Amino acid sequence: MPNMSYSTRFLMTIGSLAKQNLNNFYIPQLTRARIIALGIRKQHKPYRRSRAGQNLFYHIQQRITFRQDNKMDTSRKQNLSLMREIPKSLNKHQMINISHVNARSIINKVNQFQLEICERNTDICAITETWIKQDDIDSVTKEVPPQGYRILSRSRSGGKTGGGVALVYRDHYSVKELDRIEAITMEYQGYQLRFDHTTLNLYIIYRLPSSSVLQFCNEFASILERDVSQPADKVLYLGDFNIHADNSYNNDTITFMDTLDSYNLKNRITFPTHVGQHQLDLVIEDQTDSIITKVERGFLLSDHYFIHTSIRILNPKPQEVTVQFRKMKSIDHNKFNEDLKITLQRTEPIEDLQDLVAAYNSVLLSTLDIHAPLKTKRVKKVHEQPWFNDKIKR
Repeated sequence: MPNMSYSTRFLMTIGSLAKQNLNNFYIPQLTRARIIALGIRKQHKPYRRSRAGQNLFYHIQQRITFRQDNKMDTSRKQNLSLMREIPKSLNKHQMINISHVNARSIINKVNQFQLEICERNTDICAITETWIKQDDIDSVTKEVPPQGYRILSRSRSGGKTGGGVALVYRDHYSVKELDRIEAITMEYQGYQLRFDHTTLNLYIIYRLPSSSVLQFCNEFASILERDVSQPADKVLYLGDFNIHADNSYNNDTITFMDTLDSYNLKNRITFPTHVGQHQLDLVIEDQTDSIITKVERGFLLSDHYFIHTSIRILNPKPQEVTVQFRKMKSIDHNKFNEDLKITLQRTEPIEDLQDLVAAYNSVLLSTLDIHAPLKTKRVKKVHEQPWFNDKIKR
């Protein structure tokens, strides 16, 4: 992706258009993806027109309440019964958005790929048939992932063209590659993603269309058994299995589904994922310990659609940081000035300017330590929007 820079005024102007309806304005795809990735297009602020002929706007007053009160607020003339109650959240889980797609050459579809990732707020994306050569991995690392993401790629072995799998993920996630077994019926790679309270083993699988389904099932079973030696709290298997999972009478489908049943696994796809109206791309999980809350079809990137899956994991504990502070408001100014004056009078005369400044700072700090000693405490770290960077703060 080429380097782009935007002024704050430009981004906020485009962002205001995005809050009305981003689709009604012609905005280049890269700019559109950048706006969404920065978190500008998030809240829709309510506005109401003033009287005709005046080019003015004003905010509609809003009120959030936890009370169920049907009485009229006579001071503001608002009917509280029309206000929606917003309950306090007791949810201990957070949602992770996982996407996957058979790209059939991701290099030729970078703009469409990045746009779909940003618009869907994808956290992790698995790609099959990347067609990335081993010699091109360095350039792909810079071009394919949107800003704020990283990519891990595995090219087809033997230097052959086509194939390949990759994982695109947010750059603050902890990700490592899992050990592999030798497989001739598929291209695959397992990754372990570590969250604050949960570890997830994610396997990206692409079955070669010409391979034997029976042999593939045997190799897939070997992967399932090997996963036991690489334990995690949750496991997902996804990718292009090149099996018509929607055809329950097909012998290959029956063989594969029997393999899933024997390991207590279940496919969560219930709709066509290919232009041929078959289910080739699957999302598989433990059927007795489900973490998937939603699966839906997205943009048609190649002859395969994006598949977007939401999973729930335990909420991370808020990060805590140590801060130092002084209770400046508790200082008795008269007493502070008196002690400072007495201390300065006891100080021997100094002629050198730098030594004088150093001595004054030392006296001031020692006096301040008496009246407002330095204290430390642990506070929760406040999450900031990615676009609110140090440059804007200055």
